[in-house]
Amino acid sequence: MDLESIHTMSQELIDSLKLDTSPVAVKIIPNDMEIPEGIEQVDGEKHHCKMIDDARKEKTIKYSLLENQKCDVGAAALGLSKHCGEIQKGDFYYYLNCFDSIEGARKTMKEMPMMPSMSAKAIIYAPLEKTPVEPDVVVIVAKPKTVMRISQAILYKTGGNFDSSLSGLQSFCSESVVRPIQQKQANLSLGCEGSRMFTSFDDDEMIVGIPIEMLEDVVYSAKKMAH
Repeated sequence: MDLESIHTMSQELIDSLKLDTSPVAVKIIPNDMEIPEGIEQVDGEKHHCKMIDDARKEKTIKYSLLENQKCDVGAAALGLSKHCGEIQKGDFYYYLNCFDSIEGARKTMKEMPMMPSMSAKAIIYAPLEKTPVEPDVVVIVAKPKTVMRISQAILYKTGGNFDSSLSGLQSFCSESVVRPIQQKQANLSLGCEGSRMFTSFDDDEMIVGIPIEMLEDVVYSAKKMAH
């Protein structure tokens, strides 16, 4: 998909849904791909969720290496680092009192989507209307009524139900980026403790991750429904 079309669709999405902040383009750069020239590296360390927050609110266009990722959980989920056994096995979340039993924690983590270990070189974050690359996924943060409209737009052409998978863990990484990329389907997230602590993500906001393969249909439907 050419960038001009993506930029146009972003503005159409903003207008049709009356979004308060920009949809965010997220691109995972695999190890065998070069980082496009002209994009600035993130300064210092930030959480993945904060970099999405900056792109949607401050319109920043940045790329992050592993050294810039402040959250080890997010870095592993996105494929920038090795998968940590303590997290993968559920011990980490069990000891944080997210589960009543280690078995429950392990069941959840067994189903948690993760990019292959050490498969990524960098992550690019940009407001969709200015993205310098075709993203893998578009992340939208909005209030529940707007997310309802997005859900309706997803079903507008095909009907059926919008099946989503969430756990309240790893919201901006696994639930909103990795799952849509791997499943080629949009996914909802309610956020997680980390994203609500380290960003300006409000209590009355939700997240939708839309794979690039679905973007054109979602924009078409949102525009049709707005009239």
